[in-house]
Amino acid sequence: MTKLMWKDDYDANAAEYERPEEIANWYNNESLGKVVWSSDEVKSLFVTPSSPKPTGVGKPADTPSSGHSDVVGAIAWGVVGGLVELVLICVGVWWVLRRWKSKQ
Repeated sequence: MTKLMWKDDYDANAAEYERPEEIANWYNNESLGKVVWSSDEVKSLFVTPSSPKPTGVGKPADTPSSGHSDVVGAIAWGVVGGLVELVLICVGVWWVLRRWKSKQ
């Protein structure tokens, strides 16, 4: 996606986005600090203190990584959710059988 073009399809196997060289150079030369803002209010719309400073082509400096702990957490919550569902099903079956036996 280094060219601005309209498309009507999606390629799931497309290569990772690479920032165009012109834009990467602009960020690398810290040109954002050279921008003259009309007011602090306008500046706050575009620049936030927590914004990572991009470095190189297509790679921000502080890119959050989806690390190992994220995957482990998702698996753990999936297992816990499955166990809770299993317990609720067992309790429901037990309750239905108990009512059925009491009516006989």
